Amino acid sequence: MRDLKADLALCEAATPGPWEWTPDNWNGGFGGIVGKDNAEVLFPDHRNEGDYGDAWFEEYPSEADGKFIVEARVGWPEAIGRAIRAEGILRAILELTEQGRAVEFTEDWGGNTLTIHIDDAHSHVGVPDGSFDDLLESLYQLLVKGCGLSFVRFVKEGKP
Repeated sequence: MRDLKADLALCEAATPGPWEWTPDNWNGGFGGIVGKDNAEVLFPDHRNEGDYGDAWFEEYPSEADGKFIVEARVGWPEAIGRAIRAEGILRAILELTEQGRAVEFTEDWGGNTLTIHIDDAHSHVGVPDGSFDDLLESLYQLLVKGCGLSFVRFVKEGKP
């Protein structure tokens, strides 16, 4: 299994995004990728006079590959961050159940909202007619960060 935090650190250490695929921009019509402030990411001009990159690449990346790399620069960190948050939510729920706590979710106002019941306490999470991302962020803030409601302190301290 991959270490998501290490993967996210790799993303954050790379040239800042977003990146842009620039077809036919380098050395006789080869495409390349530039980052923020036109920083050269792929196909830098570290070449000898008259060298069009043949020494660096046996086969140049396709435009589809270039576009994938560009989109991955923004999409991969976001996906990893979402996965880390989802793992945190599940870990918090698991810890509560391992403590013998009753954890239940019920439908709330609709539109990506839930009521979370832990033992006899309950709280609403999500935003009425909000996005699924709003619901996940609300759950993360409540269960992992302990933010927003005294309900969290009540539940984490195990008070009746």
